[in-house]
Amino acid sequence: MSGYPLGTPDALDYATLGALHDGFSLPAFLGLALAQVVLARGRGWRWPTYSLLSATTFVVFFLLAGQGFSQAESLVDMAGLFQRLSVIVGWTWTVVLAVRLLTRRAAGCATLGLRGWSGHESESVGVFPH
Repeated sequence: MSGYPLGTPDALDYATLGALHDGFSLPAFLGLALAQVVLARGRGWRWPTYSLLSATTFVVFFLLAGQGFSQAESLVDMAGLFQRLSVIVGWTWTVVLAVRLLTRRAAGCATLGLRGWSGHESESVGVFPH
């Protein structure tokens, strides 16, 4: 990748593994952005706002990284940073979603008197109801 890591020549040598990586990562990144939009619904304004802002920021950083990796002269030096920022935004949203689902599930189990594996009412027995 264009001089990364330091000392590597700027010439691009696109290998089969690189093509496979790009081919499989594109649907994964697009799927994450789609999930951020689809799962934005909720009560109140905080979760939908956070989710949609995350989706927008994620896509913008992803597109900037793609342009940099495609050797756009003004972005090539920052492509790795934009890629990492998009990953941080996407994975942070995923973790927040997981915590949100787990805490809601745990609260729902305690309210209904359901018990988890250890027998404690507050323990979550799963993310989605059976």
